[in-house]
Amino acid sequence: MSYSYNLLFYEFGLLKTFPNLEQAQKMLKQAVNTYNNERRHYSLEMKTLEFAHKNQIHEYKFYKLNS
Repeated sequence: MSYSYNLLFYEFGLLKTFPNLEQAQKMLKQAVNTYNNERRHYSLEMKTLEFAHKNQIHEYKFYKLNS
């Protein structure tokens, strides 16, 4: 699983079973909206993804994975 997939499912509580497809789609849409527009990201100097995308004034940071 990718990091963003894990984050959405664990951080936004999407691991539970939903009563129907419509409810699951609604919750996923809300989680993605929150992740992109409200959640601040450390690697973007605590800016939201939306802000960083619109303004393009940040420097990209790269992190080395421990292996």
